[in-house]
Amino acid sequence: MFGFRKSPANNKHSKQSSVNPPASSTSNPFDSDDEPNAKQTLHHGKRTSSEPILSVPNDAFDDRDRYKNDFRDSGGLENQSVQELEKYATHKAEETTKSVNNCLRIAEDIRQDATRTLDMLHAQGEQISRTHNMAVDMDKDLSKGEKLLNNLGGMFSKPWKAKKTRDITGPFDHSRKTFQTEPIQQRRKREAGFSS
Repeated sequence: MFGFRKSPANNKHSKQSSVNPPASSTSNPFDSDDEPNAKQTLHHGKRTSSEPILSVPNDAFDDRDRYKNDFRDSGGLENQSVQELEKYATHKAEETTKSVNNCLRIAEDIRQDATRTLDMLHAQGEQISRTHNMAVDMDKDLSKGEKLLNNLGGMFSKPWKAKKTRDITGPFDHSRKTFQTEPIQQRRKREAGFSS
């Protein structure tokens, strides 16, 4: 009622003692026939907290199931032996270690993905720069061709008139200049008559 339930391990020992016959007090302790009974009587006494636990789990899943509820089913942490608490602490430390190792593995994967992304962005930036340089070279070649066509204007019925287009500007290089949007916005407001 108040959380002082007996653990299932203690109930097992009480059931075993009711099934096993008690050792006879008149038998010779050195007799080989009575040795199994003498061994059985060693386990009937109440176990102290300093005694080692004899039952060792065969499977790691048993530990996981046993520690899943933090001993709520077996009377709480206060009713456990020191060895059981040490096993519980070891189990929790192993779980924490596995979780930390998984987190480190995920962090390494993220780092590798970030490195690959940076390499791809760098390669794309170089490709954009090459494309821009090719566009500038093409613009120079076109302006030379327009000048040549202008010089040949007498051969045709109508002289060549080149269309005035703005110069090609390349990608903004953040390492050389800082991008200043504030003066441009203020100039536009001033031109529109909104600023004082």
